[in-house]
Amino acid sequence: AVNITIGIDSGLAEGLFADADPKRLAARAKANAPIGDEFIKRNVRQVSIGNGFYPTDWRAKRYGMSLDDLTKTFWDGVNTDYATVQTRGEQVKGALAAGNELHITNPNGTDLKLKVQGRPVLVSDGIISPEDVQKGGAAVSVYLPAGEVFCAPVAGSAEGKVVHTLDYYNGKEVDNLTLTIAGGKVTAMTGTGPGFDQLKADYDAAGEGKDVLSFVDLGINPNVKLPASSKLGNWVPAGSITVGVGNNQWAGGDDKSPYEYVIFLPGSTVTLDDKTIIESGQLKI
Repeated sequence: AVNITIGIDSGLAEGLFADADPKRLAARAKANAPIGDEFIKRNVRQVSIGNGFYPTDWRAKRYGMSLDDLTKTFWDGVNTDYATVQTRGEQVKGALAAGNELHITNPNGTDLKLKVQGRPVLVSDGIISPEDVQKGGAAVSVYLPAGEVFCAPVAGSAEGKVVHTLDYYNGKEVDNLTLTIAGGKVTAMTGTGPGFDQLKADYDAAGEGKDVLSFVDLGINPNVKLPASSKLGNWVPAGSITVGVGNNQWAGGDDKSPYEYVIFLPGSTVTLDDKTIIESGQLKI
């Protein structure tokens, strides 16, 4: 029986499904969902390599880096001191686990509050320990380069506005994507740019659970850095903050939607019960 899977998030071709029918993509995702459910049920260890940093020409261009610099960033992250990441992960996990409300603000207009009290907090530190295997579920997944602490917020608690200044959807630019959040769900979505209409069409075609503000993720890896000029974010750099909608089983949640959309918020300030834990993109824990 399969007890481990290793996947490479290469994405060598950007926008591979740019011309695909949104309804067919939604049907494909729905058909694949039971496989992921079975992996979780059987505690299959899952290792994902790439985490948004797998070196490709198009990705380097998006980050405003040369391919050589992106390659170095990727391997610096993979070859990090995992004991250090594990220790920092436990520190951040402890702070979140003891807290109640997160407040995320960003100069781009993001202003979001959500509660985490009592929610399981998970760490992707590059290590799947015997204790992780015993816990099962989301605890048996790691993402390389590693260095994240994440959880699913208290259901219905998220309120405010999230702004994604710049994204690329199937290779097409999306500008100022704005999600209005009330009662933990998306109540409005606006944006501009050549990629917005397709993003919105795919979102509209997705099924139940797509509209839930479903996870919050803090980056903790000091070895991974993006250029100050980069307008895009990533999960891993220390001081980064990421939120998203849709599936959150990987974050210990129960949203099984085949749909997921991720919003990186570089340069944010985050408070936990009025104590600053990230200030302008710098981790303070």
